[in-house]
Amino acid sequence: MGEARELAAQVWAAIEEDRIGDLAKLFAEDIEVSTSAGEGRGIPYAVQLFERHRSGYPDIRHEVVDAIESADGTEVAQRIVFTATHLGELRGPFGVVAPTGRPLTWRTSDHVRAAGGKVVSWHAHFDRLTLLMQLGQSPPTPDAQPVAMGAPATNSNGRPHAALGDGKAVIHRILAEAFERGNLDVLDEMMTADFVNHRVPPGMDSGIGSVKRIVQMERAAFPDLTYTVEQEVQEGDHVMVVTRAEGTHDGAIFGVEPTGRQVSWQQVHIARIENGRMAEHWGVSDLASLWVQIGRTAPIGVHR
Repeated sequence: MGEARELAAQVWAAIEEDRIGDLAKLFAEDIEVSTSAGEGRGIPYAVQLFERHRSGYPDIRHEVVDAIESADGTEVAQRIVFTATHLGELRGPFGVVAPTGRPLTWRTSDHVRAAGGKVVSWHAHFDRLTLLMQLGQSPPTPDAQPVAMGAPATNSNGRPHAALGDGKAVIHRILAEAFERGNLDVLDEMMTADFVNHRVPPGMDSGIGSVKRIVQMERAAFPDLTYTVEQEVQEGDHVMVVTRAEGTHDGAIFGVEPTGRQVSWQQVHIARIENGRMAEHWGVSDLASLWVQIGRTAPIGVHR
């Protein structure tokens, strides 16, 4: 176990064992910390941020499910699953959240750098939406509701509504058969002839061909690519799906030669379904996170 991974383990041990006073000696004077909620520098900022884990969740426990270390051990990227009970006040985007007593489970992706036996930077991305839903601060993703009897047969654009559930099934099949298994023929089957992809890399057409090229590009770089659907909702003929892509970087992509690293990044897909086939697609992918993981760019705030 390298220096960065060992220090990260000591930080979580101090939190879980209620030894908050030990945190300061694990951090460098000018430690840089960033999360999805903000960023700051210095030991007081870092200690205050990490101490919230203990004050909000006295029984917090973590499990490292995956870790990738640099050759010299000074950097580590980890995927962690946390379990806890909300027994203390929390500060959130909706103000102070009083204890709810609810059991919680959430994931984070952390990048930790160390030097001279101290943590010099800690960058964390956590599944904030899932945590807020468990705390009751954000409504859960609603299930699609049946279309009322007598509802119009077409939407505001004059296009036919998709049958209930079609959208989710279409996207699930495209992800499973095309992106995970490389079956490009399923795209011709599950997309309309006039399909439009509203998010394409420069130089690509906006039809089915663009999706085929993206599938080939991703599978060449990550041959063991898998997708997990984290959230999904359908309303009428539109469906929104939040997914997590995971794989091993065994092929060149974005000008970066294979690193052999395990990577994970989120994507959001919005699609319009027409007669059980995808007619339009809009999407966004957390490429910044992917680029950091494969070494194409340094983590935010880190200059080399």
